[in-house]
Amino acid sequence: MRVDTALFYQWKHYSFALNISNALDRGYLSYVASNNNVHAGDPRKMTFSLTTPF
Repeated sequence: MRVDTALFYQWKHYSFALNISNALDRGYLSYVASNNNVHAGDPRKMTFSLTTPF
């Protein structure tokens, strides 16, 4: 099982975001096409962003 989460916050003219993919950092199969074609999922990944208009 894969769990993704996101947090967003807005302050004045700034927007903050924190996204976490595979928050529990568990192994999973992202893709299975046949017995010979199995792909493991990505490990935990965190992305932070800050945006402002200009």
